[in-house]
Amino acid sequence: MTKESNENLRSIASAGESGGGGSGARPSGLTSGTDDSDDLSKEELELIITERQNSNQPVCSVLKKLGLNSAKRTKKVLEIFHGVDFIDLKQVKSNPICRDLLTQQTKHQFMMAVISSTKEQVSVAMVEPNNSEAIGFLKSKFKGHRLKLMSCTVDDLMHFIDHEQHN
Repeated sequence: MTKESNENLRSIASAGESGGGGSGARPSGLTSGTDDSDDLSKEELELIITERQNSNQPVCSVLKKLGLNSAKRTKKVLEIFHGVDFIDLKQVKSNPICRDLLTQQTKHQFMMAVISSTKEQVSVAMVEPNNSEAIGFLKSKFKGHRLKLMSCTVDDLMHFIDHEQHN
């Protein structure tokens, strides 16, 4: 967990509560807190931050625990929290070449999987794309390649890894 990640959420939450100044428009992702919305209130964002700090669980697990894990909410919160794009691994087809770029042990240890690779770039789906140890490993493993990190949920990653292993 990084302080910067929590600050990303806090800055969005703070911007949403300012009633005056500027255009008065709320940033995308915030709402008045209605239960049927996929947007999040400032209170929900603060609850996520607090629960994340107390439990040290991945953000997607905190959302699930708090019952705030609709697909749109999960995508939005993970993108804000990690500062990278979210990838829905249910929509990604396993690539046999990418499958073998990391060992099963490494995939589970760092909660990540390579989803595409070119001569210039390696794209990696990660539960915690801010994990400095995992990033260091990837930089060492894929020297000379640009890394594209994307966030994903634990459940989707585990399903993706299991599916890779059996294909």
